[in-house]
This record gives sequence, structure tokens and C-alpha cells, in this order.
Amino acid sequence: MRKRFGAILSTIALTSGALVATVATVGVQPAAADTVTVGFNCLTTNIPVLGQQASTRSQGVTTTAVSQIYQNNTFNVAITTAPNLESADLGSGAVMNYVYNLHIYVPIPANSTLISYSISGGSGLGSGTPSIALSGSRLIMTVPGNINSNTTYQLPTINMTLRATGAPLTSIQPRIGGTSYADPGLDFTVNADLPQGLGNNNLPTSCFPASNPPLSTTTIAPIDTQGPTISITRPADNASYAQNSSVSALYSCNDGPFGSGVASCTGTVASGSLISTTTLGSHSFTVNASDVIGNTSTQTVTYTVSDNPGVEVKGGWTTEGSGATVPFTVKLTKPTSQTASVAFTTEDLSAVAGTDYTTTSGTLTFNPGGSQVQTVDVPVINNGAYTAPRGFNLRLTSGTNVLLSTPVDEGRIRDDEVPAVRVQAGTVAEGNTQLPVTVSLAGPASAPVS
Repeated sequence: MRKRFGAILSTIALTSGALVATVATVGVQPAAADTVTVGFNCLTTNIPVLGQQASTRSQGVTTTAVSQIYQNNTFNVAITTAPNLESADLGSGAVMNYVYNLHIYVPIPANSTLISYSISGGSGLGSGTPSIALSGSRLIMTVPGNINSNTTYQLPTINMTLRATGAPLTSIQPRIGGTSYADPGLDFTVNADLPQGLGNNNLPTSCFPASNPPLSTTTIAPIDTQGPTISITRPADNASYAQNSSVSALYSCNDGPFGSGVASCTGTVASGSLISTTTLGSHSFTVNASDVIGNTSTQTVTYTVSDNPGVEVKGGWTTEGSGATVPFTVKLTKPTSQTASVAFTTEDLSAVAGTDYTTTSGTLTFNPGGSQVQTVDVPVINNGAYTAPRGFNLRLTSGTNVLLSTPVDEGRIRDDEVPAVRVQAGTVAEGNTQLPVTVSLAGPASAPVS
């Protein structure tokens, strides 16, 4: 009998039903569907000879839910089971006739207030009329039945309208109820004919979740009362730019993870377009932004257009070897009318100071009437081993009577050693007259390799 009842439980404990929870609300993008597994502990009583029998059951649950809702807004939750069919054959000669008096218990989720509830749909549930009622802090759906065996049926959908009343950044997580056999999340009675003269029996079964993951998680977002955050990279606040220099505006707007979304983000000129540098003196640059629900924000920076010349740096290439240097050209954008100076220093990229090149820093001076171009030569270290091409920066760190128009650029080093040669043979079917062999270099060479 114990074996027979184990077979009964494997059939009647939620058989193949997957709970599908759908959460919808206005103005919030639905999240992707998630699947979780709820493990149930079940206890059936009134069993002839045995008295009662415990069992376990794992149940897949598929949930589609919004990821967030604004505080004090309402949203709808619909929990629906997939169609099921209970087999009459319980094994070992036992026959299930029908299931009746089925209940599903759904607590009102924390951080929410129940506004309304109902059930809808359902099929193959017998002559009894399903109903739903609020009992304390949980909803109880009752399906009187009879749900006949070997008949496809679908339980009604449980509909809830909830208001997000929790604190900002807390969550609303619907779950199946139940903490014990006496406090079930699911219960029902099976009418079955048992073998060996045990006759017709009604077998009450109570189940509660052994592990109870949320069916969905909806985060309560703070009410959006502020406009988007504005970030202006260029023109930088209080920066100075050379007259007639080409400076592209760069700015962005972000409404944050709980905002309604950026509706507009407009500057004095479009991001990527040139700002005004034709007129000497102080200039302002303003960006205005708005979000979807009408909150606005604005930010203004000031910059100065100067007649001081700009200074630019341009890096070059060299091949590693005795006495090799990487040249950097530093030039003024126009002649200077007063003594100007600019400080510089090297900084690592893929090339490392002390291994690939010698740290170099100093100050260049440009005199009125003198050359507008100077060169900084950075010594290269010949390490005697092949290394792939690598680079480092020369950065202009500050200037006097000049504006740092292009303050950094990269110099590159080629290796003078020969890269390793790699040979890889292929495979062919027997009978072929040629075997493919691939020959390659571990990196680029500074001269032909044969």
C-alpha cells in the first residue's frame, strides 16, 4: 500500500501544472520571463492501513513581471496555471476518479496594499463554481470540482490590483502561501478506488512550499520629481581655448535608474558640433533637459576664448635599437607675441618606463619670433628580446601664455629582433598528395623574414 500511495502522490501533487504569473502596469517596460522551481512538502491523510503519508514535489513556476513601479502607483498581477490532465491510473490497481475542494492560497505581498481581486477563466472544473475570497492577509481561491481524471482542465486566473505602498527601493514579491501542513499553500481532496478491497476513499492532501522563491520581484522606485542629470565634458567649466580653434561640444543627459526617461537634451550647439571660438572673451554654454513626465533641468558652464596660441603634441614611431628615440613634435598653432612655455612628461601605455623607454620630462620655451615647432626625443631601451609593437604617451601638463589644444598623443616602438616563427601542420585523408603546413610569425617584423 505504501508503494501504491507513493504513485498516487506523484500524480495528484500538482501533477504537471506550471504556475504562470503575469504582472502588468502602465508605463513600465515588462521584464523577461523567469522560471523558478518551488519545492512542496505534502501530507495525505485518511489512508486505509497507513493513516497518513508524506511526500515531496518540485514544481516549475514561470513568471513575467515588471522590474519596477513608482511609489504609490497601482499595477495588476495575474497568476494562471497551465492546463493539466490527471491520469486515472495511479498504479498498483488504484484508480483516481476526481479531485475536488481544491484551494490555492496567495498572501498579499509585503510592501503593497490590495486594491481589488477577482478570478477569471478556467475550464474542465466540473459543475461547482470557483470563487475567491480575502481571508485576513491572503486570498483563497476555491475550486469545488469535481475535476474528473483523464480530462484536461485549467484553473481560473487569480487577478490582483496592488498599490506599491512600501518605501522606495523595497520590493514587492508575490509568492505561493503556506508554512506547514496546517497552514498550506495548496490543498485538495482526491477521490480514488483503492485495490485489495480497500474500496472508495477520499484522501485529503495538504502541501506547503519547502522553498518558496518569489514569483516575481518588482522594485518600488522613488517618485520622479527631478529632471535628468546633465554632464558637460566640453567646453569644460572655466576652460580657455585659442581663438578660432576647433573645439567640439561633448555633453550627455541621464535620468537615472528610476527616472521616467530623457525626453530632450539640447545644448547651445548639438553635442559633437563646434562651439564658438571666434570672439575673444568669456562665453557661456548651456544644456537644457527634460524627462518624459515633464521634469526639467539646466546646466551652464563658462569658458574663455584667448588670443594666446594653442599648443599641440604629435607622437611618432621608431625601431628599437642602439641610440633610438621616439620623436614627439610640439608646435604652436600660431606665433606667440610673448615668451611661452609648456611642461611635459611621459606616461605608460603598453610600453613601460624603465623596460621599453626612459622616463622623460621637462619644459619647452617658445620665444616671440622664434620657431613654432620643437621636438622631444624620448630614448628607447633595447631589451634584446622580441616584443610586439607598444606605445606610451607624451602629455603636456601645463603651460604659460599658451593654451593646451591637444595635450597628449602616443608614440610607438617597433622591435628590431625577429619574431618567433610558428609552424603548424594540418591533417589530410589518406590518398591525398599534399599536406597543409601553416608558417606564421609571432608578431610583425621590422624587416623581411625568410
